[in-house]
Amino acid sequence: MDAVRATGVKEHFDLGAAKEVVESGGLATRPDYLVFRLTDLIRMAFSASTAGVDDLRLEGLGLLQDLLEKFADAADPDFDDHALLEQYQAQISAALTPAFAPDSTPEVMSVACRVCAVYVGSGINKELSTLSRVLKMLTGLLDLCKDTSSELAISSPHAHVMLKLAILSAWAELHVASFRHDYLKEVVGPNIPTLCDLWVTSLRDYAKLKLEADVMTKLGEAAPKASSGTGLDTYLAATREVVLPFYTKSWVLLLQSVSSLVDDHGDVVASVLRPDAASPDQEGGERVPKLFYVLFGLCVETASLGSGTVNVAKIPGLNREEGAAVAKKADPVAFRICLESLGKLCSAKVVGEAGLDQCIFIETMNILDRLFQTEDVATQNIIIRIVKQIVSDYGDEYLLMDDLGLASAPGSATFFSGSLDNIAAQPILPSPESAQPTPTGLNTKVYKIVKLLLNVFLYHVPGLTDNPAAAVTANKPSTPETVQLLSIALETLANFVSSPEIAAKYADNLVPIAMFVFTAILQSEKFATDIAPRVLVCIKKSIEGLETADGPSVHATDVIAKTLKSSLTTLLDAMEEREGDNFTASEDGGSDASAALLRNQMLAVVLIVTTCPVLSYHQESQDRLIETFSKAARSSNVQIALASLQCIRTLCLLSTRSDSGSSAVGTSYVRLLIPHVVIVALGIAGEAATPGTSAAARIPVLEDAVKLLLLLYTVVTGEKTSQTLLQLATTQQQHFKVAIAGMPDERRGQLERGLKSIVGLQTAGGGVSSGGGGGAAAAGDEEVVRHEAPKIQLKQFGSF
Repeated sequence: MDAVRATGVKEHFDLGAAKEVVESGGLATRPDYLVFRLTDLIRMAFSASTAGVDDLRLEGLGLLQDLLEKFADAADPDFDDHALLEQYQAQISAALTPAFAPDSTPEVMSVACRVCAVYVGSGINKELSTLSRVLKMLTGLLDLCKDTSSELAISSPHAHVMLKLAILSAWAELHVASFRHDYLKEVVGPNIPTLCDLWVTSLRDYAKLKLEADVMTKLGEAAPKASSGTGLDTYLAATREVVLPFYTKSWVLLLQSVSSLVDDHGDVVASVLRPDAASPDQEGGERVPKLFYVLFGLCVETASLGSGTVNVAKIPGLNREEGAAVAKKADPVAFRICLESLGKLCSAKVVGEAGLDQCIFIETMNILDRLFQTEDVATQNIIIRIVKQIVSDYGDEYLLMDDLGLASAPGSATFFSGSLDNIAAQPILPSPESAQPTPTGLNTKVYKIVKLLLNVFLYHVPGLTDNPAAAVTANKPSTPETVQLLSIALETLANFVSSPEIAAKYADNLVPIAMFVFTAILQSEKFATDIAPRVLVCIKKSIEGLETADGPSVHATDVIAKTLKSSLTTLLDAMEEREGDNFTASEDGGSDASAALLRNQMLAVVLIVTTCPVLSYHQESQDRLIETFSKAARSSNVQIALASLQCIRTLCLLSTRSDSGSSAVGTSYVRLLIPHVVIVALGIAGEAATPGTSAAARIPVLEDAVKLLLLLYTVVTGEKTSQTLLQLATTQQQHFKVAIAGMPDERRGQLERGLKSIVGLQTAGGGVSSGGGGGAAAAGDEEVVRHEAPKIQLKQFGSF
């Protein structure tokens, strides 16, 4: 049957497709598909399963299991929403019933348990009333397992272990299948507490068997007498040789079942692991239960071997001895299950709020870091989810606590500063010669987490590292799995950097790393449409609150200010490199990714400036920003022009903030940017008034420019508004009229009413004055020049 499936001919297992082939080819060329022999195969399996010879019964049950697995998804073409094997359920149940008779051998019963689990969990029949006979047999065997004094009527202890593991594996398979078929939750749910206890006990026994005889003696598990030590060791070795294969076939499924209970039945798992404690954090109880280390060790032992999906010989820096050490690989399915179980077991529901011991935590992060560098993207996704869960569950207090009294991680400062030197040749941090050492290095736990997070970006974002192996991976096309991986890593990094207690202590280390990563992603065109928008959210979250009163220290503030200024410089450089292709491109010219990249870079610049206006302010960067945004606003690409006006609007609204620093920066942007907005509006209006031009497509840009001017009237004080609008109307009357003429009637009426109200205020108050503002807004103490407001007569609006 496996050979038939290997041919890839779907008609062998699809009755509807097989009938179509037969009908199209005629009776003369009728192929003999396996599905046409299904009735004969079921009859054969039934006859063999109910025979009087055990070897024949085992072969019949094996054939029945193969049929259930291969044809479980086959639909009945004559009855919609029904499985093909559903019509044979009577024969299947009848073939399984004799296997559970009192005179059946343990081998037959253990195989029958597995077949029952496959049958019930396959979804062939979802009516529990129809499955009641099979379920009753499985439930009866589970009741016998609950009774520790019962030996299941079997004299051999080895056969007892074999049958018990077969029963527990069958229920474990039903539990795993319940995630696909909801009807099984009604079957498994009432037995969860009993099953969890039995599963954990079996895993503990398996761990004991894996220990060598001398280790068991030291731990006092065997407690042999001196006179009989040799004989007992021989007996234990023989027992392991017989029993261990039974556990080897079952332990992965049992571990998967236990770990899957953590999310929905975490209290059950905690009560099994801590039988003497009411809760994980009960006073006087164990910080981490001993049984946890049994399950944890089984997971780590298999996960640390790797899946073998990557050729370790190609890993740079791995010598021959290390390559031989990792040459032994775990089964890919077992590896994935153990890695996922490792993440479940590390959750706070299992280990408690106190978290793992530091030595265990550090070794776990080391294993995850090595696996990340040697496994595929699917495995990397699992690893980064584990890191995200640890950051979320354990909290700042645990991550900042150093149980062993260790100082900062050796080489942590070198690690971070070395990475930061690569950010587009811009010195985010002072040079090594002039840098002042931080008061304390990074905590060991924080260092391990950030190192692993940074490796995610080093291996998938171009330009972050010179490592040849990482560069090859980073320059590959983006895939949905890569997007998912980077999204989780970005979210975790932003949450980590913005965490109040961690930021208060390590902001000068973490903010540069985060901005280093964010700016690199914003410069990569392959992430422009999927990852870059998420980066904007992460930038906002990472630097928000850095200018508050309870922000970082003076030294950290200086480092962060240099970081933000350098990030602005890097983004402006990237925008200027592309402005020739994007600013002059039409709506249909250039790639969508390239235009999206430029829009994201503009939004990132505005986000940095508006979130930390004082820390990020720099005169040269401001001048370059003004020039770049004015070019973008005049772009023939309407989407880029609209995005630029949106950014200008956000920058101008800084002037309305209550704090003096932000208001001063915003006022300088108003003074410098509004003239460019007027020039854009006048240019489009002039084109619209000239016959034969294609200015119709840019009318939305004109409307947004006028809306921006009107918005300033509503949000900025009357003094500033009157100074700007009335001065334009007085000094540039002809161009002002042309711009107004290109507006819709409704918009033109709104502007007229607004200007009339300003003139009314001027007439009532005898004049309006405004602060001209100047140069470096961060100084905040420049002289404000006031002069008489321009006069304009109301009759001039008549021509509008």
